[in-house]
Amino acid sequence: MLSRAFTRTAAARSAINWAALTSSLDGEAVGAINRFRAVVGEVESLSTLYSAEPLPIDFESYRSKLTNSSVVDDFEAEYSAVTFPKFEGAIKPEFESKSEEIIANASDAVAESKAAIAELETRLTAMNHIRHGNPSVTDVYAAYPEIQAEVDEEIETHQWCKDIN
Repeated sequence: MLSRAFTRTAAARSAINWAALTSSLDGEAVGAINRFRAVVGEVESLSTLYSAEPLPIDFESYRSKLTNSSVVDDFEAEYSAVTFPKFEGAIKPEFESKSEEIIANASDAVAESKAAIAELETRLTAMNHIRHGNPSVTDVYAAYPEIQAEVDEEIETHQWCKDIN
């Protein structure tokens, strides 16, 4: 049951659009994504390989091929005595708290990025209006407050021809 659930999640992950993911990234980030893609591919192939129970060992065929069948009997006895540990499936609390912390940090970073994007889009719109529209002096001062400060200083000090050469 666990292997079927893992195979379903692996199949769902194989639907990742890698081209869209790497289309807007630079070279170093694309390299990291491609390395991660290789790891995902390896995990998917291993999950496919080990999703089913292994075939039972045919000890009878080995007994018929060997002259000393007591060796096969010994191997069969040892093989049947082996017990494998069962997977518990419990996640340690420190990993849960660490993952929650990472998710919270990522959520904060996403919120900060969205705020920065909104601010930059507003500034870009103002700059495009100044470059391609019909801006007023107030529009230029709003977009570039340092220009307003420079102009005010030139007026106060009576530097009427300062930038004319």
